[in-house]
Amino acid sequence: MDTRNLSNSLRNRSQVLYELSESEQRALKSCLLDMLKDMIAVCEQKGLTYMLGGGSALGAVRHQGFIPWDDDLDLLMPRADYQAFIEAFEETLSEKYLLRAPNTPYQISNNFLKVIKKGTTLVELDGMNAPFEKGVFLDVFPLDYAPANKAVRYIKGRMADFMAIVGTSQYLFRYRNDSMKEYYCQTAKGKAYYHTRMLVGRLASFRKYQSWYNAFDRFVQGRPSELLAIPTGRKHYLGECLPKDVYLPVTKGVFEGIEVCLPHNPDAYLTNLYGDYMEIPPVEKREKHYVVQFSVKEPEKNAGSDSGQRDGMC
Repeated sequence: MDTRNLSNSLRNRSQVLYELSESEQRALKSCLLDMLKDMIAVCEQKGLTYMLGGGSALGAVRHQGFIPWDDDLDLLMPRADYQAFIEAFEETLSEKYLLRAPNTPYQISNNFLKVIKKGTTLVELDGMNAPFEKGVFLDVFPLDYAPANKAVRYIKGRMADFMAIVGTSQYLFRYRNDSMKEYYCQTAKGKAYYHTRMLVGRLASFRKYQSWYNAFDRFVQGRPSELLAIPTGRKHYLGECLPKDVYLPVTKGVFEGIEVCLPHNPDAYLTNLYGDYMEIPPVEKREKHYVVQFSVKEPEKNAGSDSGQRDGMC
């Protein structure tokens, strides 16, 4: 059920997907960097802790910026700061950005927080039919305390992964499209993945995907301990459950010429995620990103209210 690794093994045979050109990649990265600067400014203004995570942290350590073939940005925030950022969003960033997150008045597209730049377009395969605005985004993943007891932690981690799979499958089933089916069904492994997702999503349809995501978000929150997990991270709950001092307090690094925060022990964090993270992977193992539509045109002055920004909680 690992979408990321499966996608790296598939070729783009879809009629609607394409890889960004070099000029589009530059435009995307410039937009993301501006978004990061705005996020950092808010965190500094409100005294909130953040750090780069995933490939963004790797890029800061290995390349002092974006990984050359990568084009996204990931942030981590301790749960209390994550919640405080959501509460401050309307006051600080809503003029330029949209927010998506579970258990908020805003729309929900994932089981974690997304900040989306107004006036941009970035449509991915799994969101083609989704009815909300889709633009250039930053992903923000909460850091949650994990149980100190090993058995309790294992059970919670497995339950969290199950809830995440069900919620995501329901989302994919609800907004399924022929292009997504064509893309995944190129190989036997991809076909099994697609049909399993559709089956789970159909069986879970008695409950909206928003409700699954909301329940997951509440479930993964924990009481203070010496362990922190990233339940929505690339290696899921148990895979990114590490001692608190790996993450906090943050340390400083450089990303595309600006000072940023990184996990307290970047080596331990990145080794857990990637193994020998300083080794440049061969071309065939580099993550591939395909999109359906892309644009970073700035919105017209005074155009801007997002009437669909909020919806009722499910």
